[in-house]
Formats: sequence, structure tokens, C-alpha cells
Amino acid sequence: MRGARGGPVGNGSRARSHRLKVVFGLFALVPILLWAAALSAHQNYFQALRLRAITHVESGERVAAPAANKHGAVSKADGDRNGPTVEREEVSEEVHQDHSTKVRQVKHPIEVAREPANPEMEPLHTEMRNDPEMQALSSDSRNCPTKRKPFHVLLTSEGSKYQEWQTKILHYHFKKQVALHPCTEMTGFTRVLASSHGMEDDLMQEMPTFVAEATGQEVHLGFHVINRPWSLLKFVQSPRFSEMIKEEYVYIMETDHLLLQDLPNTATPDTVVGFFFPYMDPKPEHIAKVVRRFYKKGPSTDLYPTGPSPTLMHVDVLKRIAQSWFDISVKLKHDPEADSEFGWALEMWGYTMACAELDIKHTIMQKFQIEPSATWHQNVTVENPYIFHYTFGHEYSSEGIPVVGEVGEWSLDKRRWTNVFPPLHLTPPPKCAGEATHVLTGLLNEAMATMRHGWKQPFGADTVMPPRGKEMHYTDVDGEESPAVQVAVQVMTQLGGWKIGKLFPVYFYKNYKLLTPEGSGSWWVEDANHMKIAVKVCNHEIQLDFEGDPRVCLDRESDPESCQAAARFRGAERRVRHGQGSSGVEGGLIGAPAPRWEADASHSRELENMMTGSGPWSWQGSTPIAFLRGGVLNTPWGEGKWGSMNGTAAAPHASLFMNFVGSEHMITVGDCHTFTSKRKSDGEEIHGWMQIPISAKGRCLA
Repeated sequence: MRGARGGPVGNGSRARSHRLKVVFGLFALVPILLWAAALSAHQNYFQALRLRAITHVESGERVAAPAANKHGAVSKADGDRNGPTVEREEVSEEVHQDHSTKVRQVKHPIEVAREPANPEMEPLHTEMRNDPEMQALSSDSRNCPTKRKPFHVLLTSEGSKYQEWQTKILHYHFKKQVALHPCTEMTGFTRVLASSHGMEDDLMQEMPTFVAEATGQEVHLGFHVINRPWSLLKFVQSPRFSEMIKEEYVYIMETDHLLLQDLPNTATPDTVVGFFFPYMDPKPEHIAKVVRRFYKKGPSTDLYPTGPSPTLMHVDVLKRIAQSWFDISVKLKHDPEADSEFGWALEMWGYTMACAELDIKHTIMQKFQIEPSATWHQNVTVENPYIFHYTFGHEYSSEGIPVVGEVGEWSLDKRRWTNVFPPLHLTPPPKCAGEATHVLTGLLNEAMATMRHGWKQPFGADTVMPPRGKEMHYTDVDGEESPAVQVAVQVMTQLGGWKIGKLFPVYFYKNYKLLTPEGSGSWWVEDANHMKIAVKVCNHEIQLDFEGDPRVCLDRESDPESCQAAARFRGAERRVRHGQGSSGVEGGLIGAPAPRWEADASHSRELENMMTGSGPWSWQGSTPIAFLRGGVLNTPWGEGKWGSMNGTAAAPHASLFMNFVGSEHMITVGDCHTFTSKRKSDGEEIHGWMQIPISAKGRCLA
């Protein structure tokens, strides 16, 4: 038998030598194993610490406005200094030689997850805090793809309470995505703050912040969004930029952006990733005419229909465009024609012009974000975007019907909390509100639930609006509409279109809304027994006093002429608004009343009864669609027929039919004030929904 090295087994000296080598080899492994264990602990701790250890930058420098524009006055607005008490742990400061900037290391008062306390890790805690390379958020890359392209989030903000609460919520969802995705390419976060006099704020205790002194009134002329390119310009010009930004790419966010999932970096050194904004179309002549005055390098179509946020770009691109972006934005604001044409999107036009001047290419990623409102029926789950941009309000009636152009009975609009924080828990939307509205409410409530000890009081109003005006109707002791009210509702909603003064057709609906060619209004039953109806429309409140009893129109035996005579009324002014009085109006039914339903035992009238007088309905956004009794259908394109149908082989699930303009449509009614129409001739599908248009205003009755 031979040994491991080929010698005889019985050779004692060789055997002893081999054993000694094994023992010394094991001793030599001990330091290596200890080092590996320490490294593993170091990396595991950093994975948790990246949610807590952050660089806090306070800029004390005073930044002058650019001499080229001769604007340098400092805004006199007071900064927001009333904030939550923040617990500070183990604060250390480093004052740079130029005495302009201090760096603080603090622990997060708000956390997605907390690592368990471990005294044995305290030496490593100190090492991590003192390591400059660990002062920015970063990922443990041991098991991550080698081709990652890390990027740094730049959140542009101003020193206002309005943007403060939005920033806290944004930061929560950023941390959440970082925690959920250890190999994320979002490896850094800095808030770029433009504040009056360069003042600090409370959020500097919670997240890395670079402060730039905001521009003065003579620069922004009341359009504070110009501080976005200005603050980014001061940041890239500052030595702090290279100290804070270690990544080669940056991602520019706004305070009303909520990250829904991990964002991949698809930018290149030469190409910016942006989002398509339909209102940034440079082709219409009224837009192109203004663009040509400021962009002379080529046609207006050189401009990309995008904006500066959200964008992913190389840091060198940001450094190239920052000055031009700011300069052009200021010029546009100071030009009356450009200011009037571009409005609130003016700084976006400054960005896209600057990019065109410098030949900066863009790739449009439509999945970048979603910008829903109540009326656009977007679905976050289906579209699966990276960002929820809640720039538009979500307004609904109490039934979950979208309200256009004004505050609904349920209202979620960030502008309602301009000077206060929202309440910690927003009342959820009505069941039938859009999916995107439910998602947004959940995202806001989720974040605020973690901030109970850092949420500033007093809180603003909730999403449920208090009752307005005198709208009312009688109910019995069980809360149900009394029989007299039910009859009054049938008269107003089922017989046809009405005329009120110069307004016609006017349609009344069972939910006490009404629709006119000038917009929407409301109505209610003032006295059910005496058929007294009140209407609020065009800034007027009017009581309708009928010449007869219009309830006779519901009788099968009543003739059309007698019905029309009984349904005539005079409108008496009840209350005048904004000084717009009216001496009274006349009106009544337009034409003959809709007939009663014919007796038909072949199918139930349940669905027909539900649809009759319901609304206001729209056909792919076009209104009004009015379902009247007897199968009378009113549409924007003329009168038609409608009714219930039992499922057929062609449309087994269809519940209604609609015939108008020579086409037959099979209708499937949804659960939440929606329907889907399938045209019988070619199968084309159209969607319909209830929608309350903007209120009628002005002197539309006289």
C-alpha cells in the first residue's frame, strides 16, 4: 500500500511530518476564516444599514443668481421651520476647509425595516459611519449581475410644507423598493432643495440634501418651478456633487412621484430615457411659432415631446444641459407670448429646447409612469408602470361617479393640502371609484401609517367633503325614499328631456344630478306631496312651480297634450349667487313624454327599471346618453331605441340593446356605472360610463 505522496506506510518520520503540516495548515486557516466571517457580517450589516445610514448635507453657502441674466435678489418668503422632533443618534460633524458645508451622519427616524440590536456589531457600526464610501445608499453587490448600471436619485424640491409631506411619502416608497430589491440599480438618493435664503429644513435630518438658495421674484416671476433647473445647476457646479454622487447616472424625480417597482437603468452615455407627454407636441403652428423664436438650430420637430422629469441620464448629460435649461426657462418666462402659450409647462419646454440645442437624444419609455385622474379610467395593474405621478385630482360623487372640472363629494387632490399635512389616514374612495384611485389612496395611507410621530399637525381635510348647499329629498323612518319622492323622481327622470329657460335639453337623473348643454347641475325634491322641485344650475337656485300636476304623465291613460300642459312650469329665483339675478324662467317637457313600457312577459323589467333615469352616461366620453322609459334613447347623435335582451348566440352575456344612427349595439352592463358596447355589424367595442361634467356657470338661463 502506498501513502498519499507515494512513500511506504510504515515510514514513521514521513507520517509525523505530514501530521505537523496538517496541524499548521489548520492554524493558518483560522485568520482567514475569521476575516471571512467579519466580511460577511460587514456586508450583511450594510444591507440593513443602507436604509438607515445616510449623509446629511447642510449647505451654508450663499449662491448668487447668474450675472448673465442680471437677477440676484433673494426671495423674502419665510422658510418652513416648524417640524417634528427628530431623535438624533451619535451625531458627528465634519467641517470642510472652506467652512461652507457640514456633513452629518444620522439614523433614520422613519424606517422600512429595523435590524435587531446587536452590541457585538457596535464596532462595525462605527466603522461604517466613518467610511465615506458607505455614506451613500448602496447595494450589496456580491450576488448581483455584473452589468448593473447604478444610478443616483435626484429629487428636486422647494422649502414648502406642500412639498415636505410629498417628499416624506416619496422617500418611504423609495426605501421600500430598495429594501425589496437588493440588486437594485437605485444605489443613491439626494434631495436637491431650493429654499429661501438657503435655509435648512426638518427633512435634512431624514435624507441626504443639497441646499441651493432659491431664485428671487425677478427671476422666476412667480413661477417657482424655475428653481428646478436652477438648483440642479448649482449642485453640478458645487464640489459637493462629486463627493455625493458616485454613480455615473442620475434619475430626476419630482415630489409627487411614487415608485411602484424597481426601476432599471436603460439610459446610455448618449441617450436620455424620458416619458412622453402629449401636451409637449411641438408640431401645432401656435406652438411651433413660439419655439422658432427661441430655437433656431432647426425645425420645431427637433424637440422631443418630453420633459425633465422623470428622466434617466448620464451625469455628463446633466452637466451639459443644466445651464442652458435654466437660461432658456428664464427667457421663456420673461417673454409674454411664450409665458402665455406654455403656461405651467414652460420649464419643460426650456428643457426640451436645451436638449435640442445640444443634440441630446431621448428614448421614450411610456411605462415610465402613469398619470391617472378620475375621468381617464387608467388601470395601474394592467399598465404596470414604474411610477405613479399623482399630479391630477381624483374627484368622485359619493356613488363613485367621476366628476369633471370641480371638487367631488369624495376628493383626493394634492393641492388641498398646500399649507398643511394630509390626515394620517385618508378615507378610502367609494367602491366604484377607479382602480387607480384605490391604488393611490392605498400608497399614501401605507406611507403615512409609518409616520405617526413625525407628521405635522394640524392636519388638513379628509377626502370626504362635507355636504354643500340645500340639496335634499325626503326619506321615511328606515332611510328609504318615501313613495311620494319616488313618484317625483320618476316624473323628472323618465319622461324625457326638459327645457329650463334657454337651456335644453336638460336631463334629470335619479342620483339628483342634472345635465345641460352648458354643463351639470343638481336638483332635489323640495316638497314631494305638492311636487315642488328645486334646481341648482348656472349659479342660480330655482324652484319649479308646475302649472298642473305632472304626475298624471305617469298614467297610461293620459294623453300627450294634457301631460305637456301639466308639466309646464315657471321657475322662481330662490337664491342669487355672484350678483347674477334672474326674474324667473319658464320651461317644461320637450315634446311628447316617453311612453310606458309595453307589457312583455318574456323577460324581466328589472334591468330596464335600473337603467331608466340613471346617469349621466357617456359614450366613450361623449354626453349625454339618456335611457328614458318605454325604450326611448337620447344620444348626442339623435334619438334611438333601447331595451333589455335575453342572451343570444351572438352575445350570450349581453344585457341590453341600443339602436341609433342605423346601427345596433349589444350592451353588457358592468357593476360600477360602466357598460361595454359591441356593434352588431362589425364587432367594434366601445366603452361607456357615468360621468358628471363640469358645472354650468354664467348667465346661461337668461
